[in-house]
Amino acid sequence: MKDLYLDFNTKDLATTTNFDLKFTENNSEFVSTKMENKLSFFKGEWFLDRTQGVPYFESVLVKNPDINLINTIFLTQIVSITEIQEVISFETQYFPDTRNFQVSYKVLVDDTTISNTILI
Repeated sequence: MKDLYLDFNTKDLATTTNFDLKFTENNSEFVSTKMENKLSFFKGEWFLDRTQGVPYFESVLVKNPDINLINTIFLTQIVSITEIQEVISFETQYFPDTRNFQVSYKVLVDDTTISNTILI
């Protein structure tokens, strides 16, 4: 599978040394990029369907968030990716001072284990 490759540090499209757009080269990069997109997509952001996305303003970025609800929201987003066969591990950590969430996951895709940590 191919998709545009995102630089996970800058969240921008990555380019090659010739300044061409870079594409994902394997299933691990494809699923990691898809996961980053899913978890960074705010509900109401897409004008064609305002119900799509993560309800950050409604449930996540609120005072005293319900961690169990947020874990369910993130896990639902992860399992909605059709290429993922199994979620091996999943953890979130909330940093109240900055209102950031760290999502760590390990999933199985085509007999390959993919693990990553995303800061939201």
